[in-house]
Amino acid sequence: MTLQQRNYWSVVLAGPFFRAFTYHADNDLALQPGMRVRVEFGKKTRTAVVVDAASQPEGETKPIIEPLDLVPLWPERAFAALRWAADYYHYPLGAVLFSSMPAALRNRRALISEGWCLTNPDCVPERLGAKQKAFVAALKRSGSNPVAREALPALTTASRKRLEQAGAISRVNVPTPGLWPKPQRTSNPRTITLNAEQQQAVTAVKQHFDQFRVWLLEGITGSGKTVVYLDLIEQVLAAGKQVLVLVPEIALTPQLLSRFANRLQHKPAV
Repeated sequence: MTLQQRNYWSVVLAGPFFRAFTYHADNDLALQPGMRVRVEFGKKTRTAVVVDAASQPEGETKPIIEPLDLVPLWPERAFAALRWAADYYHYPLGAVLFSSMPAALRNRRALISEGWCLTNPDCVPERLGAKQKAFVAALKRSGSNPVAREALPALTTASRKRLEQAGAISRVNVPTPGLWPKPQRTSNPRTITLNAEQQQAVTAVKQHFDQFRVWLLEGITGSGKTVVYLDLIEQVLAAGKQVLVLVPEIALTPQLLSRFANRLQHKPAV
């Protein structure tokens, strides 16, 4: 690779580093400030954050191994605010940026996954095995939208390669699917009988399902407010409608996912 084919980027790492480091990347590697990348730092592979485009340095530079994100992690104004905070408080920018990330992203979880799309249905070989047929059928159902490999029927690398070489499918980068814990469903969810106050609340809200109303359900912790919500949600879903639930604390999400799945026998979308 010649120097003319390189772009240079300033990146920062987590740790007590009060400076950025310059790495190079191929021109076709789409990078933006605020995206995480994997780089070689010393004898280890580390996660870094791109902060700026850089000019060509005098010495040699190491290559950016791969991006971990399709888009910047922070909105432009948030990223600028974090940079300002690091400068104002004289704190390493890398430490500030990594502290603002969720733990999974600090631990190098990539937000880019392998995906596949159907490039040309006419190029699909006539003779396919059952697994290849299922793979192609899943891509056809998605239309022109790429599908993450995890969401497609299992297929060996060699079989995918055959379809790719025929021009039928192509590999693309897609956002990594969420890794929320799978709700633990029970085959026979426990039926809960509402008490008089809970039933009164459900009846009052249900009478106005066909119009917009704002309701405040007041009760101490453990008084059964969630049971009222679940009963109302169950009735809305039975009518073929949807429900949006806002969680007051993100740490409660896994617990509520399991509880909703057990009661409603539906997997909530997060």
